[in-house]
Amino acid sequence: MSALPTGARPGLLGTLAHGVGSQHDLPISPFYAFAGAFTALFVSFLALGLLWSTSRFRGDRSGVPLPGALQRLADAPPFRAALRVLGAAAVLFLFVHLLFGPSDPERNAAPGAVYVLLWVGLVPASLLFGPVWRLVSPLRALHFLLSRTVTWARTAAPPQCDPGAAPHAPDPAVPDPVSSSPLPHSSHRPAGRNRAGDPETPPKDPRGSLTEHQGGPPTHASTGAPAHAPAPTAAPAPAAVAATPTATHPKRTPAFASPRPLPARIGLWPAAVGLLAFTWLELVAPEPAARTTLLCALAVHLLGQLALAARYGEAWFAHGDPFEAYSTLLARLAPLGRRADGRLVLRNPLHGLDATPEQPGLVATLCVLLGSTAYDGISDHPDWIDTLQTSPLGRTATATLGLLAITLLVGALYGLCAGATRLLSGATARPATAFAHSLLPIALGYLTAHYFSLLTTEGPRTLALLAGSADATAPESPLGPGGLAVLQVTAVITGHVLGVVAAHDRSVRLFPPVRAVAGQLPLLILMIIYTVGGLGLLLN
Repeated sequence: MSALPTGARPGLLGTLAHGVGSQHDLPISPFYAFAGAFTALFVSFLALGLLWSTSRFRGDRSGVPLPGALQRLADAPPFRAALRVLGAAAVLFLFVHLLFGPSDPERNAAPGAVYVLLWVGLVPASLLFGPVWRLVSPLRALHFLLSRTVTWARTAAPPQCDPGAAPHAPDPAVPDPVSSSPLPHSSHRPAGRNRAGDPETPPKDPRGSLTEHQGGPPTHASTGAPAHAPAPTAAPAPAAVAATPTATHPKRTPAFASPRPLPARIGLWPAAVGLLAFTWLELVAPEPAARTTLLCALAVHLLGQLALAARYGEAWFAHGDPFEAYSTLLARLAPLGRRADGRLVLRNPLHGLDATPEQPGLVATLCVLLGSTAYDGISDHPDWIDTLQTSPLGRTATATLGLLAITLLVGALYGLCAGATRLLSGATARPATAFAHSLLPIALGYLTAHYFSLLTTEGPRTLALLAGSADATAPESPLGPGGLAVLQVTAVITGHVLGVVAAHDRSVRLFPPVRAVAGQLPLLILMIIYTVGGLGLLLN
């Protein structure tokens, strides 16, 4: 989302179409912008090759521990519960504004809360405080409440037996006290005597334990036989076999009580799909700020995430919630982090970047961030606007194909680069995931360049609408045209330079010294291509 021209005041609907307006008159020479970018990339590449011969990043083993009091506060259950309650209250407030607020999107705070405070605001919040969305996630709060409710309901009510099961046949020699006891059947025999006449332990109410009956029907601890039938001591007569009742079972265990393990191959693929869907809603959907559109999108997101969390447990959100994955990836570049031993530390952000886990879907997630931002940059170009207006497929279909095409192009370029790196270095590892973390600073540079103006203008306006102001107006950007241009170009160049540094450190760690520099040449070419594209979109 590009910057506002001086004096421009588009409404929120215009800002969601392609950011906060287009910037065609950046007061900076394209020649100097490209020359500075190429100089920074080449100088950093040569300096790293000559002076950086061994890996210096230690990942999640680095950092200076923060005071213990701050650690205890951050880990305190009441503090974390308060953050979850705050997140749930914010979502409830959002739904109230959507349902009962003004129907005009220009005067309703809900669109700005979703597209500005949430999507854009997560960038600085995650860079300053770490993965904040994991702490305030309303999805995690709702899942916790639902799982506790289901667990309480299961333990409050006795297990229900199969109504079609045959009644117990009493033993003519010794009365069976289980059939006449008011307590539900438990995993221990009731008080009395067994067939051998030996005394047994007193009965135990199953409601005293939450785990005895989970995972299947209750059984005898000594024999493993169903608790509803007497423990076999001898082979029964044929007539007795016919009279033996069928073992009864409690109700099927709810998904909340026994979540399935999440397959490792899933990785971040669900988050990549979710991010692509959200960016489609923001940049392509015909009416992204309409009440019906937002209500349907939020309802589908909430219900879908909670249903999948009921199946796979709370671990699903780290892989499937697009906003949590988005915030967690950005937090890799935060100065605050956690060491492998759990200590809260102050660290070099590049150490945190080096600790980014290599998992399936990581490349796809970063390519969605880069591709969607690139599409946002061309969405207000006159040639693309003419294409949308004249396409026989219609605006929405053409824009969807454009978003997908740019995202796939970004991914294809990275895939070619990874393949070339493997050929030049002769490595057996998979460079596609090994160097994926180097794309994160580039994505952050694009996000900063495109969204800074949106956050500083539409952000205060949205907060004023949330506070009850009926006719809030967006303030002027804190940076003038010159300062904004310098910020945008600097953000793009800095992101690429940090990507080169991260890739070089990983290269000298994985490849032999004679091939470490040569193996980075494809990455350098990729950085140059991305830099040209990013600056070209800014300068139009």
